[in-house]
Amino acid sequence: MEDLDTILKYHSGPMLIFDKGLKILHINREFLELLDITEDEFIDRIAEGSSIPLLGNPFIMSFLKDSLSGKEITHELSFRKDQKEHRYNAILIPVSFYDGDRGVSLILESICESNTLASSASVPAAGPHI
Repeated sequence: MEDLDTILKYHSGPMLIFDKGLKILHINREFLELLDITEDEFIDRIAEGSSIPLLGNPFIMSFLKDSLSGKEITHELSFRKDQKEHRYNAILIPVSFYDGDRGVSLILESICESNTLASSASVPAAGPHI
């Protein structure tokens, strides 16, 4: 289980932080810009049923719930925006807050362009895509 300060300090990519009820506590600027959304639309809202495209994926919701029980999960995903395919590793990490409560961080790490080009020339990525 990671300390929330450590995650916030060392990660600069798109990130969401959820509490133990999967309410969205934090959305960083990079995530907002990636999906062209505003923080006011989603902060303090429950992830399940959210209109954030990423959270509409049933696999991601399942992974969030699994991560609450202590599992760290990495899953490749992709989505289309502005006529481009964006590919990421979604990393779900259980976190502990200052008060001892648990939560989950969802971090997106971009899969570099060279990997995208190489994989598109070979076998498509396995698993569900958003």
